[in-house]
Amino acid sequence: MKSPLAVLLILAAAAATCSLSAQEAAAEDTPGGRLCLSVSYFGEMITHPGFSLGLEYRLYSTAWYELALAGRAGWYIHIRNHQAAFFEPGIVNRFTAKPGFFGDLLIGLGCLVRSPDGDVYVSDAAGNTVPGTVPLHPRLVFSAFIGGGLDFGRQTAAPLSYYIRAGVFGEYPYNGFMLPHPALESGLRFRF
Repeated sequence: MKSPLAVLLILAAAAATCSLSAQEAAAEDTPGGRLCLSVSYFGEMITHPGFSLGLEYRLYSTAWYELALAGRAGWYIHIRNHQAAFFEPGIVNRFTAKPGFFGDLLIGLGCLVRSPDGDVYVSDAAGNTVPGTVPLHPRLVFSAFIGGGLDFGRQTAAPLSYYIRAGVFGEYPYNGFMLPHPALESGLRFRF
């Protein structure tokens, strides 16, 4: 009697072997290489403006599915409250239809660094309020974004796609808890 683990390993090896020919066919279907650069509007709480730059490295793809490692860096401002910069590695799962419409899921874990936006006042040794500074606040950030878009490379030779994603990123710790931030991201991806 074979162990369930051995059977699973054999099935996984067979699936990987069968998918190699599909992966080679899919590589011909989409112009460009394995790298993508993205430039986008990033709105924390949707209305607090910012931007993000991203880089994706395609690990696996078929004619309709793509798995990629992703890295994003960006900045946003919550006017008269705080500014924040973030860096976040993650993973992207993308499902694409033949005409080029796609849906994707981005999951990440990274670092968010906040600083106050505006004048800061602190108490001195005598208890007086005086202008001062506050150190930067690095935080752990978890994120999940779901989105969709159009890959123009499926219908033309342009290695370009448009996407829009909505999601949430959790800032931890925030007063001992995780603070969820809804966000919207919309931009262009260039494959090269």
